[in-house]
This record gives sequence, C-alpha cells and structure tokens, in this order.
Amino acid sequence: MYEGSEELRNLKSRLHAAQVNRDRHEQVVEQLYRKEQAKQEEEAIAESMEYERRRAIEEDITDKIQKSQQRGRVTAINQQQIIAREAAKVESLYQAQREKAQVDEIVAKIEAEDKKEADERREKQEETRVLLRTTNLICFYLSISIWKFHLLICLSNIYWVLLIILYIGHMSS
Repeated sequence: MYEGSEELRNLKSRLHAAQVNRDRHEQVVEQLYRKEQAKQEEEAIAESMEYERRRAIEEDITDKIQKSQQRGRVTAINQQQIIAREAAKVESLYQAQREKAQVDEIVAKIEAEDKKEADERREKQEETRVLLRTTNLICFYLSISIWKFHLLICLSNIYWVLLIILYIGHMSS
C-alpha cells in the first residue's frame, strides 16, 4: 500500500539522492582529506628537506669556519715558528759575534803576550850580546893585563938575573 505511493517513491528517491550526495560528500571529504594529508606530507617532506638543506648549509658554513680557524691557527703556528727560527738565527749570529769578539780578544792578548815575549827575548839577546862584548873586552883586556903581567914578571926575572949576573961578575972581578 505504501509501496506504490508517490510520496514514498519521492521520499525513496530523495533518500537515495541524499545517500548518493552523502556518499559523494564522503568521497569529496575523503579526497580533500587525502589531498590535505598528501599536501601536509609534501609540506612535511619539503620542510624536512628545507631543514636538511639549511642544516647542510650550516654544517658547510661551520666546516668552512672551522677550516678557516684551523688555517688561521696553522698560519699563526707557522708564523710563530718562523719568528722563533728568525729569533734563533739572530741569537745565533749574536752568539757567534760574541764568541768571535772573545776569540779576537784572546788572539789579541796572545799576540800582545807573544810580542811582549819577543821584545823581552830581543832585549835579553841584546843584553847578552852587550854582556858578551863586555865580557870579551874584559877578557881581552884581562888577557892583555895578564900578558903584561907575565911580561913584567919576565922582565923582572930578567932584571934580577941581570943583577945577579952583574953582581957575580962584579964579585969575580
């Protein structure tokens, strides 16, 4: 009885349309939900990629800064080593000059002592020469004096012998 009624058919038709609309609506909502979810996933992926990109850039910048700082430290160490080597060279040169000055001073002292000894040796040689000449002259004069003395003795002996002879000759006559 009610099955055939127009109103019931109309209601069934509306109910069916409402169900179709509801199904479509659910499908559209589901599609929108999936799109939104896909969009959110894409945004999350894009955000994650952007985060990774920025993190990579930060790491790259950090690495560059660290490398730059390391180069700066290495450069500073190298400069300090160069300065230390130059200072060592200067100190070495200064030490060499000091030692050379000391050696020169010692050499000058030795030369002065050698000159003094040579001068003293020459003076002693000259004194010895003068002493030898003087001694030779004294010996010469002494030998002359001795010779004169001997001559005098001989003459004196001759005188005495002559006197004795004269005396003997005078006595015998």
